[in-house]
Amino acid sequence: MNNKQHPDDQMNMFLALALAMLVLLGWNYFYAGPQMQAMKEQAEREQKAAEAKAKPGEAAAKPAEAPVVKLASRSEALQQSPRVKIETPSLQGSIALKGGLIDDITMKKQHELLDPKSPNVVLLSPPSGPRAYFAEQGWQKASGSQHAIPEADTVWTQSGTGDLTPTTPL
Repeated sequence: MNNKQHPDDQMNMFLALALAMLVLLGWNYFYAGPQMQAMKEQAEREQKAAEAKAKPGEAAAKPAEAPVVKLASRSEALQQSPRVKIETPSLQGSIALKGGLIDDITMKKQHELLDPKSPNVVLLSPPSGPRAYFAEQGWQKASGSQHAIPEADTVWTQSGTGDLTPTTPL
C-alpha cells in the first residue's frame, strides 16, 4: 500500500479548510454580529426606558446590593452541629449530625505545598465557614405521600459509640 499523498489530496484539504473558514467568518459577519448588535441596542433601550420611568429629579434606581454575610471561622462552623469524628490512616474529619452533611475531611498524608510542614489538604469544609465545599444527600417524598422524610435541619443520632474508623463502623 502506498502511503504517499497525492498533491491533489493536499490541495483538496487546503480548499476544504479555506471554505470552512470562509463559512465561519461569513456567518459571524452577516448573522451573529448583527444579532449581537441588535441585542445590545435592545438592552440599551430597555435601560433608558427604566430610567425614564423613574420619578423626575430622582436618579435611576440602583440595583439592590446583596447582603453582606459574615462567615464563621472553620472551627466555629464545625461547632454549629453535633458531629461524629472520622479517623482513618489517610483521612480525618467529621460528619455533621444536623442534616447528615459530610463537610469536614482533611487528608493526613497530602500537604498543600511540597514542604511536609505545610498544612494538610482540606477536601471538605462546612457551608457556613470559609471556602465551603461539602457533600450532601437527601430524599424526595413520593407524590401524595404523607410520610415525613429527613431534611437539611434533621438531627441524626449516632448508632454505637466512638469514632468512625476502619475497624469501628457506625
